[in-house]
Amino acid sequence: MHSPDTALEQYNGLTGHTRGLPAAAYFEPRRYQRELERIWHRHWIYVCRSSEIGRARSFRTFELGEQRLLLLRDDSGRVQVSTTPAGTAARLCAARARE
Repeated sequence: MHSPDTALEQYNGLTGHTRGLPAAAYFEPRRYQRELERIWHRHWIYVCRSSEIGRARSFRTFELGEQRLLLLRDDSGRVQVSTTPAGTAARLCAARARE
């Protein structure tokens, strides 16, 4: 195993400015849709640790691309994931705040 000084000396990564992606990669709607289809909608994406919804009836909402997700722990302790309309998530959050 290398010492920290040796590892730093051997680093051969970026040391200066490099050209990034063209602007279209960030702003073009067709590229955005293709990325959603090829990456975000095909694979599991980490959104939080299960301890962040530790108690029964705890929940979190997320947006991945254009999809809204509701992550909640049910009364038996299992974590459930559901796609949900924005209004439903907002009503759940408002109801939880009143409790």
